[in-house]
Amino acid sequence: MAMRIAPPEMGGPLAPGGDLLAALAGACAQPAEGLVFSGQSAPGAQAAQAEFFGCRFSGCRLTGAQLSNSYFRDCVFERCELSGARFADAALHRCRFEQCKMEGAVFAGASLRDVALHACEAAGAVFAEASVRAVLFDGVRLREASLGALRARGAWRLHACDLSGADLLGTSLAGQDLTECEIAGVRLAGGEVRGAVVTPAQACELAKLLGVVIR
Repeated sequence: MAMRIAPPEMGGPLAPGGDLLAALAGACAQPAEGLVFSGQSAPGAQAAQAEFFGCRFSGCRLTGAQLSNSYFRDCVFERCELSGARFADAALHRCRFEQCKMEGAVFAGASLRDVALHACEAAGAVFAEASVRAVLFDGVRLREASLGALRARGAWRLHACDLSGADLLGTSLAGQDLTECEIAGVRLAGGEVRGAVVTPAQACELAKLLGVVIR
């Protein structure tokens, strides 16, 4: 599937962001722009409705952070610990996640546009009912993740992902090339895979999941 993802736009050198916890609190009142945060920790931070524009987070720990209804534009997350963080109903535009650990992170109802996730650990993450447009999951571990009822507003792609046991109920996979994905035990009703590209072995796996007997 041909798809263009607009990369994050960062104008010029980034300034040190100072204390991450303080920045999160401040970004709830006034957008944080053009800042870089490295190796900082703010687990459990309460920062709903925060706004970050053109910022880079490198090696930061935001385990369990409350970031619901926040807005991240032109932001990069590299090797960050985001497990259990809540991005529910947040908006992410031109953002990239590289080698992040985001197990159990919640993006339910979020709006993702021009977002790429590369080599992330996202087992048990929740993307249910998220709106996706130009979104790439590349080499992402999505075991037991919830990807149900995704609202596709444009092209999106799953490439070389581990979808073992993932919930895909109500999400159309038409046009998706799943030949490099692991799909054992995925949960779906059947119609979701109409138009998807799979290997013969995957077709047999899907048939078993749907109760089809092959002789």
